[in-house]
Amino acid sequence: YAVGVATYILTAYAGPDITENCEVIREDGSIIPGLYGVGELIATNIMGYDDGGHGSSLQYDMSTGRIAAASVIDYIG
Repeated sequence: YAVGVATYILTAYAGPDITENCEVIREDGSIIPGLYGVGELIATNIMGYDDGGHGSSLQYDMSTGRIAAASVIDYIG
């Protein structure tokens, strides 16, 4: 069997800034309680706009996901 597929690279540019616990920061520098940013949403803020994707941010995506999950657990207590 053969299946035709098309590939896509989805990248967010100029996503929100986050803290070391992946909490989203407002423009005034305050933290938005209970809102976390991970993966491609915030990757270009760290990696830069020249990041072409192609799996280069997968480790960053997994790491920020793990950090955010731990932060959520602390937040909901």
